[in-house]
Amino acid sequence: MCFKNIKTWQLFLFIVCVELGIYFITNQYVMTREFYEKLLGDRLTLDMINTQFELSKRFSFFGYLFIPLVTLLKITFFALLIQFPLLIKFIEIPFGKLFRICSFAILPFLLLQILTTWRGATIPINELSQQALSVIPLSINSLLNPMDYNKSVFQFLGFFHIFWILWGTILFVGLNKTKKIEKIDSLLFTTLVFLTLVCFNLGITTYLAKVFG
Repeated sequence: MCFKNIKTWQLFLFIVCVELGIYFITNQYVMTREFYEKLLGDRLTLDMINTQFELSKRFSFFGYLFIPLVTLLKITFFALLIQFPLLIKFIEIPFGKLFRICSFAILPFLLLQILTTWRGATIPINELSQQALSVIPLSINSLLNPMDYNKSVFQFLGFFHIFWILWGTILFVGLNKTKKIEKIDSLLFTTLVFLTLVCFNLGITTYLAKVFG
């Protein structure tokens, strides 16, 4: 099937279904009782760990309800990040088209989620740690020894992975196909969105490091 024959709602439904599948597998095969005990055993008592595990399982149902909304907000956020500089340059591309482009561009991240979930499910329980879980497949930090770096720095380096190249390529091609924007501008806007997300991720990583550090 040609990509242009795929309706936007069909693409969105596919993304949501994959997200739901990843969430189910994570709950069933990654976030196990042994996972909680290994990860929190040095900070919480066994009773507290069991309570936290039971609570997470009891309320996991709400995750299935929120995933479609979170996915919609995520794609909308990407589309708005692109639309803002376009409006500044008086380039009119309908938001529906930008949403569709960003829906395709998010597909590489689905693959990353699948790989990350698979990795989490296959880590031996005796090797499980915060550092091990911070390793992102095909990223810079997957090539490094986590013991040689500060935890927040190591997590930040995990943000730089090959899937951003795929995302950028899809976004660049999609913008060019609208025929309303020059190639150099497509590249510029793609780079601008990426740098914005890098700064956003750096801010979140720094904040969490201060809160939990």
